[in-house]
Amino acid sequence: MTIQDILALIGIKLPDNRQKRITAKDIRDSFQLIGSKVEAVSSGYKDYLKIANTPPTSGWAKGLYKLLEIGDYINLTPAVDNNGNPTTIKGESGKINEAYFNGSVWTKSEIQLPKSENKIDTWLPISYTSGKQVIRSQDNAIYEASQNVTSSDVPGISPLWIKKVGVNVSPTFNATSTTEAQSGEQIAKRYDKTLAVLKYFISGQDVLEKVYKASDTDKNIFGVGSDTTGQLLKNNTISPDNSAAYFSWKNIPLNSSTKKITKIELKVVRFGGNIGANLLGIKDDGAIDVLVGAMGTPSGQLDTYTFDVSSYKYVSYSYFIYASFPATNNNEIKFFSTEEKGAAAAENAVINYINNEIYKIGTTSFNCRISIEGQSNAYGYGTTNDLLTQSPFSSVSFDWLKAFSRVFIWNPNTNSYENLKLKTNNTGYFQPSEIDWFGVEIGIALTWLQTHKFGNLYIDKHCENGQAIAYFQKGSSFYTSRLLPRKSAANQWLKDRNISVNDIAFVWIQGESDMNNSQAYYLGALKKLISDRMEDKLIKVSTNIILAQVNPQNKMYSANVATAKDEYIAFNKQAKIITYPNLTWDGVHLTAAGQVDLGLQAGYSCLETDKYLIGDIDDKKNWNI
Repeated sequence: MTIQDILALIGIKLPDNRQKRITAKDIRDSFQLIGSKVEAVSSGYKDYLKIANTPPTSGWAKGLYKLLEIGDYINLTPAVDNNGNPTTIKGESGKINEAYFNGSVWTKSEIQLPKSENKIDTWLPISYTSGKQVIRSQDNAIYEASQNVTSSDVPGISPLWIKKVGVNVSPTFNATSTTEAQSGEQIAKRYDKTLAVLKYFISGQDVLEKVYKASDTDKNIFGVGSDTTGQLLKNNTISPDNSAAYFSWKNIPLNSSTKKITKIELKVVRFGGNIGANLLGIKDDGAIDVLVGAMGTPSGQLDTYTFDVSSYKYVSYSYFIYASFPATNNNEIKFFSTEEKGAAAAENAVINYINNEIYKIGTTSFNCRISIEGQSNAYGYGTTNDLLTQSPFSSVSFDWLKAFSRVFIWNPNTNSYENLKLKTNNTGYFQPSEIDWFGVEIGIALTWLQTHKFGNLYIDKHCENGQAIAYFQKGSSFYTSRLLPRKSAANQWLKDRNISVNDIAFVWIQGESDMNNSQAYYLGALKKLISDRMEDKLIKVSTNIILAQVNPQNKMYSANVATAKDEYIAFNKQAKIITYPNLTWDGVHLTAAGQVDLGLQAGYSCLETDKYLIGDIDDKKNWNI
């Protein structure tokens, strides 16, 4: 807008001086008019139109005008649509209504505003109309109803829901297989996977298992945790005596140009517990039958489920196996795929297992890693000789100097993981003057061996005596020159040997040297310490954070630090607190027995298992397997 335009507007608005005096109101009205014009220019609009306006077909500036009212603007003539056809411009609700003037013709221009009903809701067991999209919380995927659905049609299970957006998972390991002849005219591939069920099983968000391929097309079963009714877990946990698994089968055709599958057989080797299985059989006309597998041999031996699928077009979206085991048992489950002899694709019955970041350990054929950091109580103050004189370990006839066959600790002197062994490498590095010291790593190792019959545990220990939390922060010499190079070397060592590990826990044992710092300071420092390690991929978002807590009344451990740790576990759902037991005369350091006890607490906190039983040490048959 030029100065001439402003003067012209003032001239239009102000009264003739020959008739009356110019008042302050006249000045304000003039500048209000100027303001509206400037606003229109700055907003991209030339002017605002009302239905009552009668703008001429010429004389208006070219450009975009905003319609202020809902209804028909028949006064904007001639008007055309986007195809050049004469039309009436209409202002509609739910839109930003505009009209563009090219100097002779008005054209409608509009912007659709977002609608509240466009929000994608989380799926609930209710009826939905065709085309409705929902989010399924178990896998955070978006599904769309292909037709009207009822509460019994579950996304991810019912074929009436079509998956639109989801997350793909890539394989990390395959089960071995053997060709095994069955009775009569049957031959099959057999695939074995060993499970040891602990207090928790694996939720659908934690593990996806491709388990079966029985046709020419690539269709799979996926396995998730379930409760005793065979329903998806809502809280990712189940009771200790009802650890379970089921497998869903999605659209597996039974007929092809090369084969006809007439029978499906499942065999399960188990030790205790209850087993059940069923399929949904779908016929050519769409009729659906529930097929219940018949149990064969007695409990505790080989259970066989046989499904006659000769009259079905395909089986679809059903629980394939439901199993319940006591939490203390180790259970070997064997899956058998069975086809008639002579079928061209017995070899097509393939089972692949894939692991997607197991956080709650429900199977034990996985390797895990735990990182320990902190000051003197993380490093270790008690000695092995002290341990042999302190209850309850003094009464245990166990040889504490044995190497832990399936527990390894990183030794930066040799740049390798070595079998954890007291008086050798347990400090995380070898110092002759400190060879007899040990920390929580021994209790953690004992817990692993008690709860895991298979798989290796790897421990990274990075500690320094008498240091405040600032010493361990990102950017420090400890972080840059010690922690990062060690982690990098350890990761490369594992990679060179094709070992994949799950980083399941970060154990932080520190706070005494921050006794004079405020609660807010320590909380902020703790958040930064852990978030920096996540950002640099030293630990994962899913890693359990185990915080050791000293009695806040202790003279060397202020209530500020203790309260800050309490606040952190409220902030991070993956965090837990374990408490110091059995302090020495100085009221600061753990006794040797206390170090083992704190390690046991850390172990059963991050491994989600029951408390370690000291009496089991004398009779640990799996100690050096």
